Amino acid sequence: MTRADQDRALDILQFKLDVLWSMLDAMWMAYVEDRPPYHGCPAIPKVAE
Repeated sequence: MTRADQDRALDILQFKLDVLWSMLDAMWMAYVEDRPPYHGCPAIPKVAE
């Protein structure tokens, strides 16, 4: 494996981690902060119990 191959593998890993962190942030905002994860998304209406 060449240095270029190793650098490419690290770039791919970094991209994957960025995607996973973005997903985690969106889920945290939606389920813990109880607000839409993106500015343009409407809030889900509450269902009366």
